[in-house]
Amino acid sequence: METQWRRERQELYSKLERSAENGLNHDAVLASRELFTFDALGQAIPKEFTFQHSNDAVTVVCAEIPRSVAEQWGEITREVLQELTEFSGGDSGETTQTQCATNIADVYVSKLDIMHVTLFYTSHPDDLASRDANKHKSERLSREIGLVRELATQFEPIRMTPVKVVLAASGSILLLLECLPNDEFGDERRVHAEPTAKNVGENAEFSVDLLRQTAQQTLPFVSAKSPHAIIHSTLARVMSPTAFGEAALSRVRETCHRISQEFASSKNGSPNTNVFVRMALLRGTKQQSNKMSSSECTEQEAQWRQQRSDLYEELYESGKNALNRESVRATREHFTPGVTLESKPYVFPSENDAVALICAPIPSEMAKRCHDIGTQLTELLRREPESNNAVSCVTRQELMHVTLFHTSHPGDLAPDAKLRVPEDITQLKAMCKHFAPFCMAPVRVLMASSGAIIMIFKCMPAAKEDGITYDDEVVNKHAEFSVDHVRHVAKENFSYAPKTDTRVIIHSTLGRVLSPDISEEDLDRLRAKCEEITAELVADPQPALFDKLWYVQETHHLSPQGPKTDIPLLGGVQLA
Repeated sequence: METQWRRERQELYSKLERSAENGLNHDAVLASRELFTFDALGQAIPKEFTFQHSNDAVTVVCAEIPRSVAEQWGEITREVLQELTEFSGGDSGETTQTQCATNIADVYVSKLDIMHVTLFYTSHPDDLASRDANKHKSERLSREIGLVRELATQFEPIRMTPVKVVLAASGSILLLLECLPNDEFGDERRVHAEPTAKNVGENAEFSVDLLRQTAQQTLPFVSAKSPHAIIHSTLARVMSPTAFGEAALSRVRETCHRISQEFASSKNGSPNTNVFVRMALLRGTKQQSNKMSSSECTEQEAQWRQQRSDLYEELYESGKNALNRESVRATREHFTPGVTLESKPYVFPSENDAVALICAPIPSEMAKRCHDIGTQLTELLRREPESNNAVSCVTRQELMHVTLFHTSHPGDLAPDAKLRVPEDITQLKAMCKHFAPFCMAPVRVLMASSGAIIMIFKCMPAAKEDGITYDDEVVNKHAEFSVDHVRHVAKENFSYAPKTDTRVIIHSTLGRVLSPDISEEDLDRLRAKCEEITAELVADPQPALFDKLWYVQETHHLSPQGPKTDIPLLGGVQLA
């Protein structure tokens, strides 16, 4: 089978390389064009899917391309498309540059932030997974996510290298890849490889083939229209069969061939250390076009991204473990028992003590969704049998927020914090003039081992329609790291930075489990519901724009009750 996989891939790659020798396939290009809309400048924008039934979805499993590698591939894209930005200057024969190579009418360029290698579809646009009248779409998605997680545990990280760049007859400019055998990387990888993984030893060369084969054997549905022999990433698409003449297309083919030869020369020399494709499987639900920023991140921002990714995975895994009942018992001391559990007011050592919270209030529609989810989850927990007292609490809808930082923390009070309030508010207002509003989307709902039921978020890359000018005065030009930059600037500028504070996580506490005696049966039911709701969030994240912060003089434990000052984010916003 391995020999057959290798031969089929080599034959397919050669065929693709030759496919556009006689020009583009008119019908294939037009068929692809139907999947896009075009703005006034002729820029292609992917259309959103329109499904006949609310339970339909397109779901794809792909391999994430590390940012550093995606940037290299972006340079390849620019080099190839440069050949389409020139035209002959009449009788003089001079060549004139007309436009940016990544901003060409009738050409769609893949965004670096979502560059990927497609592995397989569990529901394809032309081969949708069948619906079950008795099950909601979220149940299927939740089950598949669990199965894909299990699938990923059976494979070592996959190393790939580009072997060809081709202009296919369909108009797609493809980067064709192959998996590298272990001996390309010496003994180190063999030493650390998990012996039970399917792609160790000689099988490393066939990692993608084995993964696709295993998926077909273990998942309830893998579309027959999924890729088979090909391992590729689409760099760009020519969206018109007539927009570019044969001379331009010939130059594109020649450039592709030259780059492919460079790949071959590099392969015959020392292996490229930048070809690693991280085998964190990305399971996407394609329901809307992705609008991503192409701005490059700094080393610090990349570190923030990795730290958050690691923390979120750690939180998810810890949520599967037993509830820390002693932690729950300690937290319950801050609440008044009864039919509802209400947080107690702080009792400070001195009259000038205070807790000061800076947070982002969640916009009303998202806040309602958060409150509904918190209510839905806590209602799964049975009340105390004799007293009928509550065993959990839900954050009030009007208090839903994302914690950013404290200038005085309940676990690390700033000296004379109450006297610092006017100064803090003035400082925060000045700071917010240099921060643009930012968009956030939910990632997951989970119960932490502490009993906190939290929704974790990510900041989204900036979108043009936000109407924000990201000039040099805006600190969070790389909008994906907005919360990180807020915390970083605060730490540098405020007079007191509590040692006990939120650093990496972006979250909202929807509610809390507050009984140390709650049954494992109830907890398992809650965890299962969290998985189901997470699948719904993946399918329909409903991101929201956060355009202001709250300065809260917090009066109660674990709750943003108390006087609040609204402070708008004004960076890049054109005021009337």
